Amino acid sequence: MAKVEMSHRGLRIAVAIPLSALVVIGLLAAPAVADTNVTLPFKVNFQTATSTTPAGYVGDSGGAYGATTGYGWTDTSDVPTSLAGNGRERGVLADKRLDTFMHMQLSAAAIVRGSAGTSTEGRWKAAVPNGSYLVTVGVGDPSSIDSVDVIRVEGVQAINFTPTTSNAQTVQTVSANVIDGFLNIDATGGTNTKIDYVEIAASTTNPNTPHIMAVTPENGATNVSYSTAVTVQLSDGIDPNTATAANFKLMAPGGVVVDGHYNTDGAYSNVTFQPSSSLAINTTYTVQTTTGLKDPAGDSYPAFTSTFTTGSAGVTQSAAQFTKSLFDTQDSPTALAIGPDGKLYGAFGNGDILAYTLDSNGNKVGTPTDITAFKFNRTISGLKFDPASTAS
Repeated sequence: MAKVEMSHRGLRIAVAIPLSALVVIGLLAAPAVADTNVTLPFKVNFQTATSTTPAGYVGDSGGAYGATTGYGWTDTSDVPTSLAGNGRERGVLADKRLDTFMHMQLSAAAIVRGSAGTSTEGRWKAAVPNGSYLVTVGVGDPSSIDSVDVIRVEGVQAINFTPTTSNAQTVQTVSANVIDGFLNIDATGGTNTKIDYVEIAASTTNPNTPHIMAVTPENGATNVSYSTAVTVQLSDGIDPNTATAANFKLMAPGGVVVDGHYNTDGAYSNVTFQPSSSLAINTTYTVQTTTGLKDPAGDSYPAFTSTFTTGSAGVTQSAAQFTKSLFDTQDSPTALAIGPDGKLYGAFGNGDILAYTLDSNGNKVGTPTDITAFKFNRTISGLKFDPASTAS
């Protein structure tokens, strides 16, 4: 099977046809511009704007996340946010990785007392390819022990450290699995967390081993319906006997396990948890899987954790009624897609693509337009519009 992308009156359409029938007409669709991935291994030292950056590291003095740099700070809603002014340099340690740090949770009271910076709680992220990583994080302040330093990497707690006069800083290395193109670090659960430096390196884990591809709701999602289900998409399918509460949990604050039941799709490619009752509103829930979750061959998936926060709205189920009506007399279509112009595009077994104008109820208006430029005289098995396409 092959995909050919072409344009028609400003619309870019991807058409899937059997490879044996492929005729290359032209390459007209430009790829979307993605965020720039950082170069691995990536080492970042959090510091002031005037600090000397340690050799081999990139200095970060609180700049907002930027798509061109591929790293930086956001607020807790993932909006790029500057933490400029939150960097500190104590001048007491020769190792500048530990002598400097960034306030992730600087209090408003501290600013009132004269501390420079912003009280906006910060999260840090870097654009990286999906995959497994080893992440090293240093936290703490060599001159003060006024914090509880908590660091989460990809939603999994990596550090929970209360400094003392004899042990003011700590460094930990954890494994993290990235499924959305960003490695995320936050301080949820901490107080005045101070982050010193971060090192990111690709893990030697075999990319062909079972791994979690995606989770719905997405990690960090907010305003999620309180009637949501949770679905984990798996690279190598699921042994349904392992889709149990011991291996796949949804937890409320305090680690309280939510009651519910488990389902898999017909192809055993994912597993879904449906809570027995509505979730609490405006509450953060944690999704957690263990290595007990296995593919049909008996191989384990790595442990995974993500979070989402409900809003105040749910989805009310109501009885559905359908009215059968004739849409068109054409032979059955092989693919359908709604274009950015609001028209319904139908592909047919003879290679035709017809564009239908629809009324507000989804009924056909007038005679469809035959897009003859796409007539392959072969069966078309799929249609997809380029996200950059416009109605004009």
